[in-house]
Amino acid sequence: MSFALNFCFAIFLSGALYAQSTGLSKERQEHLKTLQSLIKEDRIVELATKWVSYPIRRPNPVPDIKNVDEFILYYDRLFDSAFKAQLVSTIFDSTNTIDFDHTYKEVFGLYAGAIWLDLEGKIITINHNSPADSLLQYNLHKEQERTVHPSVKPWVRNVLVWESEKHLIRVDEIKDYKYRYVAWTKPKTISEKPDLMLFDGVIERQGTMGGWTYTFKNKDWTYLLDDSRIAESEDLVGFFIKVFHKDQLKSASRCTEVK
Repeated sequence: MSFALNFCFAIFLSGALYAQSTGLSKERQEHLKTLQSLIKEDRIVELATKWVSYPIRRPNPVPDIKNVDEFILYYDRLFDSAFKAQLVSTIFDSTNTIDFDHTYKEVFGLYAGAIWLDLEGKIITINHNSPADSLLQYNLHKEQERTVHPSVKPWVRNVLVWESEKHLIRVDEIKDYKYRYVAWTKPKTISEKPDLMLFDGVIERQGTMGGWTYTFKNKDWTYLLDDSRIAESEDLVGFFIKVFHKDQLKSASRCTEVK
């Protein structure tokens, strides 16, 4: 065998052994190599334009990142120096990544779900919360406190604010890791006294991508809120509120997120 053939075979064998040792496919390795290169070299425009699927959701009440311009503007808030250093230096393998194979969507997570990629290698979710994000979250929290009705104060963390056809709904974490449901009938605003306030909600995580179900009881009535990130079909993805009376469904509405 010639030197050239030997050399090519060695490269092929090395790549095959590396993919086998990491437990990741060659395609996954290429996606991760691209991501690490873009972040290491701060090729922000290329990353934002070609390798991100919008919107990128942020923790309440921080606004979601809806397009390329916003991603570029908030890049340093998403990828702080410590997180960037971790990302570019990690050798990814089956111990620090997550495969999620679902009927509707296949996704791939880094670490314990700090970042999620789709099959094309595009970022679809960033769960990492930088110090700058935390500060912005705190400042927006204080701003909300100045406008909301006194009966709603205080809370530790706002979990969601949704709007259905007839209601404005918010769920907050209050003291001791307990959860509260508050609803206003339109056209009321949050500065007015709410029409319904429920406590001791039960929250269940749907998966590492961040989907949640929130359940609140009011005697024979049950209010169930679904934040569905992955489902059997695309029409089942989104925000939904269902109201039951003695386990019988009385109403179901799709909601939109308000920030």
